[in-house]
Amino acid sequence: MLASGSFPEHEAWGNATVGMLLDVLEPLGIIGAPDSAADSPTFRWATCAGGADIPESAVRVPWDAPPAEVVHVCTPADYLALRQADPAAFAVVCVPDEAAAPDDPRCIAVRTSRPLVYVYLMVKEFLGSLFAWEQTLASIVRNDGGVATALDVSRAAIPRYLFVADKNGCVLAQSSYLEPPDAFHRAVSLSGFVPVRADGLPRARAAEGATAWVEGDGETEASRLVIPLYLDHAFVGVLSMACPDGLPKIGRAHV
Repeated sequence: MLASGSFPEHEAWGNATVGMLLDVLEPLGIIGAPDSAADSPTFRWATCAGGADIPESAVRVPWDAPPAEVVHVCTPADYLALRQADPAAFAVVCVPDEAAAPDDPRCIAVRTSRPLVYVYLMVKEFLGSLFAWEQTLASIVRNDGGVATALDVSRAAIPRYLFVADKNGCVLAQSSYLEPPDAFHRAVSLSGFVPVRADGLPRARAAEGATAWVEGDGETEASRLVIPLYLDHAFVGVLSMACPDGLPKIGRAHV
């Protein structure tokens, strides 16, 4: 977990999107949120409105943390004061029963009677786990680790069957901790090769930075989320994630 008062030297470590925060906060009951598919800020620090039941360290963020990377956990009253002090601030607003939720694209409103510190720790723990995962991936790269290792250490963040194939369809790595969910993925796992569909997917050269949704037939082939992989703007392969339950929530899709 990120230590309060410390600031990593790396750029953009642990950045969480609005969609990811929606995933984390969903069990509490979301009653208001911005469009998570639209361009939105990313966060790597959390702070909390002051109070008798909240440690002082929870209120502080590192002095050099960019304000745009901080998400504030607060009550509706705290949010009004926050918006007056910093109109660009983003917040998770904890709204008690029967109270009106703020209608504002700069906040996520949750209906909860939980203590403010509980929600704050939920957000902070998630940011910390994201930071730790990205550190682990960076360590694998520094030590010339394999793609398979990167997939395996990602199982907590992405609990779906994954495979990576080169542009010719040769499988470079696949999830070793999950069973293939259907006949298509079992064939890929056993043969080490991705057959070309009639529509050319999943080896079609989608635009760099794009994401393709490959519809399955519901029986022998699960639908998949496919991300093209580029190196120095040259297409080199794909990362494919099986989605037997349909399109993942926007937060998971942006991991």
